[in-house]
Amino acid sequence: ANMSLHSGSVSATATSSGKLKLKISFDPSSMIKQREADFHEEQAPQWTLPGASFEGADSLSDCSRMDLKADHALRPLWVCPNGMLYYEAFLRDDDDTIQDFLIAIAEPVSRPDLYHTYKITSQSLLGAVYGSALPGKEIVAGMERLSKTPLPDSVVKFVMERTERYCKAK
Repeated sequence: ANMSLHSGSVSATATSSGKLKLKISFDPSSMIKQREADFHEEQAPQWTLPGASFEGADSLSDCSRMDLKADHALRPLWVCPNGMLYYEAFLRDDDDTIQDFLIAIAEPVSRPDLYHTYKITSQSLLGAVYGSALPGKEIVAGMERLSKTPLPDSVVKFVMERTERYCKAK
């Protein structure tokens, strides 16, 4: 009996003594590797803003109905109402500066070659306030400069409430 696999084959024959003899051939170079960029959004874990009224609402990561800014083609960031940030890493020359900013304010979820995904959380904003000394107004202004769409009110409210609380405690 012969069996073909994606990256090899298995054949089985019976010997005269009644034992089963297996022959397995495997070519690891022929294996198809799926890159992280090939995964769809549905396969990646979706985190929501802790304590927010829209917690668990996956539809809020859809930016297709949001109004675009006039110069949206020059801006590399999608800011979704649930705090997900989608960064087009191929679009700008100042990529390192933008990535440093995004890592300072949000948690990286996925960072393949061309599109990066980040999530704004309470913990990431705590790190922005204490570690990078970024107040809420600067975070909102930075996202506004990079965003293809006007910032969702839910994100602005979340950032300002959390950073004000952390700045008072600081």
